[in-house]
Amino acid sequence: MKRLLPPILLVITWATIIFANSFVPIGYTLPAPWSYVGIPIAVLGILISFAGARMFKAEETNIMTFDKPDKLVTTGLFAWSRNLMYLGFALCALGGAVAMRTVSPLIISGVFCIVLDRWYVRFEEAMMHATFSADYASYCEQVRRWV
Repeated sequence: MKRLLPPILLVITWATIIFANSFVPIGYTLPAPWSYVGIPIAVLGILISFAGARMFKAEETNIMTFDKPDKLVTTGLFAWSRNLMYLGFALCALGGAVAMRTVSPLIISGVFCIVLDRWYVRFEEAMMHATFSADYASYCEQVRRWV
């Protein structure tokens, strides 16, 4: 499972959220129309992830999680978050969970966010430190991991 790409994990998470909401709903959170706030949060997450991917493409750098990084992108939205695409994935999952209106999707999206942080982000940060050492350390001092 170490090679499971984050977008694939997001799709699996969404499928699990929908399944849990349909077949194992636990309690209720925000009633409609308040729960609808989750929809723009999820859309914002998708847009943030795509913006990060477009920035990588514009910089002609590697976007694949498990491949060695070849360029340190620190401009644009990456001046605000070191893990822009993961932030987008997290917002997408959390927004969708809020829109579902039960607790079980919130639990699943919370687990997804923990996996993103502890597994993918830490793995990539170690590779970035190994590849860009002082430049990446300086970037880490200036820009927060998430927001």
